[in-house]
Amino acid sequence: MTDAAVEEADSGRRWRSSATGPAPADAGPVLLLCPSLFSIRNVLHSRLLPGLRELGHRVEVLGLPGAGPVAFAEPGPDQRFSEIDLAPRKRVTGAAALGIIQNASFYRRHRLTTDRLTQWWYRRHEGVWRRVQYGMLEAAGAVGAWDPLYRWQMRRLETLRLAGGDMAAVRRSLASARPSLVVATSCINPIEDLFLAAARDLGVPTLGCIQSFDHLTGRSLTADCDHYAVWNERMRDQLLRYHPVRAPSQVSVTGTPQFDFHVRPEFRWSRERLLRELGMAENERYIAYAATTESQTPTEPVLVAEFIRRAAASPVLGGHRVLVRVHPNDDFGRWKALAASAPRAIVSLPATRSEAFNGPEDQARLVSTLLHADVSINVWSSMSLDAAAVGTPVVCVAFAGVRGTAEDRFCRMVYETDFYAPIARSGGVRLAYDMDALVAEAEAYVRDRRRDEAARRQLAAAECGPLDGRSAERIGRLIDRLARR
Repeated sequence: MTDAAVEEADSGRRWRSSATGPAPADAGPVLLLCPSLFSIRNVLHSRLLPGLRELGHRVEVLGLPGAGPVAFAEPGPDQRFSEIDLAPRKRVTGAAALGIIQNASFYRRHRLTTDRLTQWWYRRHEGVWRRVQYGMLEAAGAVGAWDPLYRWQMRRLETLRLAGGDMAAVRRSLASARPSLVVATSCINPIEDLFLAAARDLGVPTLGCIQSFDHLTGRSLTADCDHYAVWNERMRDQLLRYHPVRAPSQVSVTGTPQFDFHVRPEFRWSRERLLRELGMAENERYIAYAATTESQTPTEPVLVAEFIRRAAASPVLGGHRVLVRVHPNDDFGRWKALAASAPRAIVSLPATRSEAFNGPEDQARLVSTLLHADVSINVWSSMSLDAAAVGTPVVCVAFAGVRGTAEDRFCRMVYETDFYAPIARSGGVRLAYDMDALVAEAEAYVRDRRRDEAARRQLAAAECGPLDGRSAERIGRLIDRLARR
């Protein structure tokens, strides 16, 4: 039996021995809401579903259209996938305006700063009159940040958001399924709001799994659930401080299945296998560049091309390839020119079987790509945490492909946002403010991979949560406990 098989068998024994007995035969299924491709990748491909099966639970998944073929790593008769209806909801008068006011009120109330930067960036091409309208609505946040107006906004906005969907149909769907628990895996998607509200109406308990490290300070709304699972203590504090959670007992620190893959042996390919899968020669060395999206870094291909040119002239980096890991939400076509013009570049797409959805093998390729890289480079990406989780050095780019532009300013300031500042200041990553610094930092890590190693471990422990491969198990136990009530 392979090491991975032994570990899988041991995991199964742990789950069975922890159960208080199988779930009642007449218990309803656990309903997982998976409205994003990251829900599919990080939740459904983890050990969560096999573990729930061990505990006797049936699982129904409502997920993105088209994700069915890759939804389950291990398909079983006790789990079913159905597509969430993502049809546009009705336009509700006043909902958009109140949403802008509530967002501004949230950031003023808690003295958070992320909103100022992101709103400036995403609205930079708006006309003057449109920006004036936004400014007038956001000015109301100065008053709306205070009670009782703030709480009224929250209640009113929820009413308007739910009015945009077919709540009657959602209630009928839940009443028919009779779930024992409804689990939101995104906690920021409006589609989940409908199902969570219907669950409250029907007396069905709900659990929210916070999906990303930036959702609690980078978003003003979080799904209203009975209980929450978070990555780490920082997230727990943020949830209790910034969002309408009633008691500390509602929040459990479980870690996230996203990082279970990073320590599971079957997702850590050998260097030889990875190089073969990537079409690289035996013993070739490479730098992994984790790309973001065109909406955030429109000139990123220019930046990467210049880095490849400069690295080729470096006595330390000259023999390295540069592997560009494309973001799942990016326009893949913007990297075609780089792949054609730069022989030292390798453009790696996030999925092999589908343009949109990752399968388990794609997850293994991601983990292994970071694991065997000499250094990982990115702009303001969560991939800093992925790299730190496998012990790979990280350099964060704090400039754009075209200097002196709005994008250049954005790339410099993003490291001051509420959710990224702890990473930038941790000492576990290095920031490069120009190309000379980027090349120099990469060279230094190639010479000494252990540089900043202790700080990198501390960063991973603080931000990723427990890196023991058992986060899915902890969430599964929590689901089991809540579903049995």
